[in-house]
Amino acid sequence: MEKNLMIPMHNDYDKLRPYHDEEVNNAIGELIKDPEFAIFIRHLLQGQDRNEVYSMLKGITSIEEFQRVFVLPVLDRIIKNSMDSLTCSGIDRVDKKQPYIFITNHRDIVLDSSFLNMLLFKHGYNTTQVAIGGNLLISPMITNLVRINKSFIVKRNIPPRELYEYSKLLSSYIAHTLSERKESVWIAQREGRSKDGSDKTQYSLLKMLAMSYEGEERDIFMKMNIFPVAVSYEYDPCDMFKAIELFSAANGGPYAKTKEADFQSMITGILGYKGRVEVSFSNPLTDKDFDALNELHSNDFLKGLASIIDNRIYSAYKLWDTNFIAYDLLNGSAVFSDRYTVESKEKFINYLKEKSNKLEEFYPKRDLLNLMLNMYANPIKNKLTENIAI
Repeated sequence: MEKNLMIPMHNDYDKLRPYHDEEVNNAIGELIKDPEFAIFIRHLLQGQDRNEVYSMLKGITSIEEFQRVFVLPVLDRIIKNSMDSLTCSGIDRVDKKQPYIFITNHRDIVLDSSFLNMLLFKHGYNTTQVAIGGNLLISPMITNLVRINKSFIVKRNIPPRELYEYSKLLSSYIAHTLSERKESVWIAQREGRSKDGSDKTQYSLLKMLAMSYEGEERDIFMKMNIFPVAVSYEYDPCDMFKAIELFSAANGGPYAKTKEADFQSMITGILGYKGRVEVSFSNPLTDKDFDALNELHSNDFLKGLASIIDNRIYSAYKLWDTNFIAYDLLNGSAVFSDRYTVESKEKFINYLKEKSNKLEEFYPKRDLLNLMLNMYANPIKNKLTENIAI
């Protein structure tokens, strides 16, 4: 064990860790008995006999087998039914011998990490453990399902004193996963999804990651093997939900996030049309990146590190027709007219109108349209601000 790691030797990890292989079969047994899981099967594996699925699941005895024979076919079905394609770039930069912290932008509750792991698996890499917010575990079925699928739990909305202790435990668990288990970890760059399409790494996330280490900041973060990754969706099925949340926040209106709203966002993200999706692997951070932070300390160091991660994500982010169209519509220009067709512009405009028409009785249509256009245009604005080639 590395001497600058403060990793407690106790069973507190049981509160948050994924299931181990020897626990998988029992957990699957609980899933099969849960009526909610039958509904899940009916929606995501339409046409397959439920009893055949159950029979196949009963024989599973490891996480790897569960992901291979159940999770991957479910994701293949999602891609077939709600997407035009899933592609990736830069995956050859991943070293199979190294555990990483993959930090991505966060657009979809379930699919960001799922697509990352699917692509890693299909290219011969080990899948990652996945950080999931405890607020999303709204039923025993979901809790069982995600823990079988290598997810560990990040508690939300807890008192400050409890939050500090839990953050130390979480940091310790992630460090343990990297250094002792030699497994990679996926974590979003921020708590909660980006609502406005402008992806920013939260300093508090980086501070939490460092809590279980001692030593110089540079040395601490170098040991983590941080690997920024961009996930870009041509169409965001939850764009209208996000626009409503942004509108409510901007106008001082009440917007109480409920378990039902989280569940609705999960289902809409999974089943809704996404067009093309790309997972773009940047490069893991190196000595050269940290050289630029040599004179910085404490919060200034974290801000500098967050800026480097953001720049990597912006650079790797795949831009789609919808991004270029939104930027031109917002600015009343044709700056990027060579990056899309008349047909794709008409398709996107009709898509936005159809969504906003459904809610114009409750919200100002112009405001919602403007918020959604900004949502799609912001990835371009980020590249322009950072002087990144488009």
